[in-house]
Amino acid sequence: MTREEIMALSGRELDAAVAENILGRPVMWRTGPLCFGPYCSINGIHWWPVPYYSDNVLPVIDLHKHMISDFDRLWDYSRELLELLRIPGSKQIDIAMGVLKGLNPEIICRAALLAVSEEAKRRW
Repeated sequence: MTREEIMALSGRELDAAVAENILGRPVMWRTGPLCFGPYCSINGIHWWPVPYYSDNVLPVIDLHKHMISDFDRLWDYSRELLELLRIPGSKQIDIAMGVLKGLNPEIICRAALLAVSEEAKRRW
C-alpha cells in the first residue's frame, strides 16, 4: 500500500488493513443480515469479526505491543509516529513512547501500516 492509500483509510477498512497487513490474518468481507463487515481468521477455519483497532483503545494496545516486539520494526514505527505527529527530536524512541500515552487509536493504526509498507522499506 502507498502512503496515500493508507492515509485515505478509515473505520472498518483501516481495521481490516491492520489485521491483514500487520497481523497476517486473512480478511473476508461479509454482507449477510447477521454478519456484516470484515472478518478475519487465525487458523483458516473459524472466522471472527475484525477487532475495532481504529476506534477502541483495548485492541490497539495489542497492535502496539506487536509493533514494538521487533526491534527493527520499532524504529520504523516510531519514525512514522513522529512524522504523523510532526514532532521533531533526536531521541525519537523516547519521544514516541511518551506520545503514545495520549494517542488516538487511528494514528497508531496508520503509523503501524506505514511502518510495514513498501515505501518504509525503501527509505532505509
